[in-house]
Amino acid sequence: MNDFNEFNIYKLMNAEALIDTYKDYNPFVDLVITSPPYWDAKDYEGNSQQTGYGQTFEEYIDSLKKIFTGVYNISKETASLYLIIDTIKRNDRLIRLPDELAKLLENIGWYHKDTIIWNKGKTLPWSRKGQIRNVFEYILFFSKNPKEYTYNENQITVLNPKEWWKNYPERYSRLGIIPSNIWDFTIPAQGSWGSYGDEEKLQHACPFPARLAHRMIQLSSNPNDLVFDPFAGSGVTLRVSEKLGRRYFGVEINSEYKDLFNSATKLYVDSEWNDIKKSDEERERLLEVYKIMTTKLRCIKYAKLMLKKVSEKYPECVGILSSYEYYDKNEGGYYAELMCDFLLKQEENKDQIVKYVNEIISKAPMSKYNLSVKIQYNKYEATKIKELVKKYPYGYETFKASEQAFKSNRFIKEIPELIIMSDIAISEKDIKKIEKAES
Repeated sequence: MNDFNEFNIYKLMNAEALIDTYKDYNPFVDLVITSPPYWDAKDYEGNSQQTGYGQTFEEYIDSLKKIFTGVYNISKETASLYLIIDTIKRNDRLIRLPDELAKLLENIGWYHKDTIIWNKGKTLPWSRKGQIRNVFEYILFFSKNPKEYTYNENQITVLNPKEWWKNYPERYSRLGIIPSNIWDFTIPAQGSWGSYGDEEKLQHACPFPARLAHRMIQLSSNPNDLVFDPFAGSGVTLRVSEKLGRRYFGVEINSEYKDLFNSATKLYVDSEWNDIKKSDEERERLLEVYKIMTTKLRCIKYAKLMLKKVSEKYPECVGILSSYEYYDKNEGGYYAELMCDFLLKQEENKDQIVKYVNEIISKAPMSKYNLSVKIQYNKYEATKIKELVKKYPYGYETFKASEQAFKSNRFIKEIPELIIMSDIAISEKDIKKIEKAES
């Protein structure tokens, strides 16, 4: 078997030839991103070998079957595939191409993992009876192996937390929020391509936004992986792959599109890249703030919740002191080390308290905080409160324990006042930055 070495190349060939041209090659493709021509929709330069135009529907499906069998054969076992496709209407009948092609790819051997809605925001300004103006397309996501494939979800997380994230930090990933399956990437306005070359030809090539390609490539490939497009067209995917440090390979039947790739698409992607790069850098900066902030909030809530639980059963436990050490990287499954000191008015039940604390921290919800916890137990001395406040200046508060929790104990004459102290600082400025972040 031969090894493929045609990297960063836009090749003129019919994609149907893949199945024979590379039959003696070891699989070499890591990621496929493509949008095949629609059946009987556009005449791409009158080429007699083109897929879609001038074919019957059966011929069109047969062509795609041959093409995607060839794609499957050259794809590595861990490869993924994104297919951008939409329904079409012919002879007053809606043809569900996404369903047809999903079945076709599954029969070839691909596993259909997800369906994403690409909200384009706008489209051609027309509609017809029985068909509302369409502003979205389907992105079908497949993998060659049902379990082993690249999926870097942390590369595309967004910061758009709901208003309750501060109260429930344990429910939110420190690495951000995974986007929904509706992706908003507005297509460029008609007329905006003119500065990058031939306006009419670029529109005809149906280029999609660089940011859309950027998300798929970030999610499903790694640096130096090979990204392939069997219907390369304007070549947006190829150029974005190169900018992200991936290798690319594209095939296309029309020579004019290859010329557009070199004369216009590269200019378009390059003009967008500074903004894309700035967005990535801002996202990384805010994510680091978010990671630290959610970790601090988890630590503070953990200590407070633990004190409430323990004080309900053992009223002599009247306070808790907390500090933490943040981990830049996940250490053995933990985000930080939380140090807690329980304040005990009496120490007669200390052994039982220790046992009870160990029980509650080993079970949900306490076990879900991903914190490594060290706990000490010290005698409470009211005269040392001022000294403790200096040592633990943040999060100082007192509150009455739950009357409901204590009323069943007839020996308790006074509801205790619980003390929370911490040296964990929370910046309101950083919280506001996070809350203003947009996906």
